[in-house]
Amino acid sequence: MLLSDWIRYEETALRKHTLPEFDRINFVADKVSRRLEILAQAGSKLPANCQLTQLPALEDISSNHDGCDWRYFANHGAGILAVAHLTTLPMTRYHDEFMFVRSANIAECCFRAIACAVESAAGALERESPAEIVQCLNSAAELASFMTLIFVTFDTLPYESFYDGFRPATGNASTIQSTNYQRMDLLTRGFNERKQHALPKHCEVADFAAEDADARPTLRWLSKAVEKHPADGAISKAIDDLRQNLFQWRARHLGIARRFLPKGVAGTGNEGFSYLVETFRTP
Repeated sequence: MLLSDWIRYEETALRKHTLPEFDRINFVADKVSRRLEILAQAGSKLPANCQLTQLPALEDISSNHDGCDWRYFANHGAGILAVAHLTTLPMTRYHDEFMFVRSANIAECCFRAIACAVESAAGALERESPAEIVQCLNSAAELASFMTLIFVTFDTLPYESFYDGFRPATGNASTIQSTNYQRMDLLTRGFNERKQHALPKHCEVADFAAEDADARPTLRWLSKAVEKHPADGAISKAIDDLRQNLFQWRARHLGIARRFLPKGVAGTGNEGFSYLVETFRTP
């Protein structure tokens, strides 16, 4: 639903950007067209149990419900869409701010889903269900690959739209503050000394600094637990695929930071570019 909503936003802007009432700043039609191609490719790579949502027209949503009945926005597809759309309320008039926030929304969902898949794989091992272990890990790897494709859209983001545009509106928000990301990172690879030192500075994730990356249900634990399992080969390959896809996502994220943050400028969260360098390879 989030991806479908993003695609519609870009398609609508591309269709209306020549109209007098279009008020977005720094809209570049060629880049938005390329962005739509990337998003369509990303949608085609979603796991088999995920599909792009067919969206009703936003202008029709408010006329189809009793304004006092909030159950509509919790249980009805169109109502849920309205809530999802409002999770990306731009704070500036820069067109590309929507892309920046929506990509973060999608990443948050993927972080949580990958963490849940790893925990489910651990549960499947205890139930002696190797096929389920592989299925869980493969689904997580597909989502990691999907996240990387989503971040390819940053190739279409003009530098001036970000650094000289909407970046100040992000304040000190940072991925390091994401509990979903830190949970996923703990489960899939653990934390190095630099990260363990950084986490306590952020109240949202301070508790993660004391977590044990070798305990159940992390990938380290799972790797050791299946060493003598008959299906060890298939499970180990699934673990390696997930780790490799997450590495590719971190490398893409690092490249984005390298491009958009001038040398010597701290990123959001104030950890700086060196933090990303020191943590994207080493757990």
